[in-house]
Amino acid sequence: MKKKKIAVLVTAILVTGILAAAVPAWRPYRIRHYNALAYNSLKDVCTAQETYFFYHKNYASLENLQLPDVGGHPVVIEVLWNSEKGYMMGAYHLRGNDVYIKFGPDRPILSCSEIQKLKRDLDSRSYDGLAAWCGAAREKIALYR
Repeated sequence: MKKKKIAVLVTAILVTGILAAAVPAWRPYRIRHYNALAYNSLKDVCTAQETYFFYHKNYASLENLQLPDVGGHPVVIEVLWNSEKGYMMGAYHLRGNDVYIKFGPDRPILSCSEIQKLKRDLDSRSYDGLAAWCGAAREKIALYR
């Protein structure tokens, strides 16, 4: 009877050790998943922006848009500015590690690490504001962890 208890205990310790070793290996995949949720949510909101523009000839503020359902995930989407000529939106997942921006309607979605591509197209005030927003979003992500 005592040998059986020891065998069960050793098996439980072994299984726990294997699971404990595997959990850190999942972390990069989970972070990639969170980043993909933010990116895809921003794509969905961009589609909603274009639909709103089709009917109203102006781009919408966040209150007027149909936001995507992300299943309770903490995805933050913000409209930084909007007008009849374009919009700038940002999105990030509080458990991810990247921040995405869309300077629309005709530019691709960029991560904040790629905003250097926009520097030559934006005036310095707009670029500095965008860089500050990206920095603030990264701070929120760091606080959430």
